[in-house]
Amino acid sequence: MTKTASQPLESEAKPFTRLRFRCAATGKLVDYEVPGDAKTLKDLWSRSLWRSCRHCGRVHRFAFRSAYIDGILGASRWVAEQA
Repeated sequence: MTKTASQPLESEAKPFTRLRFRCAATGKLVDYEVPGDAKTLKDLWSRSLWRSCRHCGRVHRFAFRSAYIDGILGASRWVAEQA
């Protein structure tokens, strides 16, 4: 397959990273995926994001940085439990 301007190669697809925050109403964890490339992570690092919650239906505000760290730690725990 040759690369065209509108069609990147599969190996060039952007990675995704999982964010994790806790629903303020129910206390349940909410996972949310965002592009995981370096530029996106750098741009979002100090920002707050708004996300609809699948548990309570409300929109929650959360810090990207802490949700990113919680997402990484959650994935690490899952991998450790599978080993």
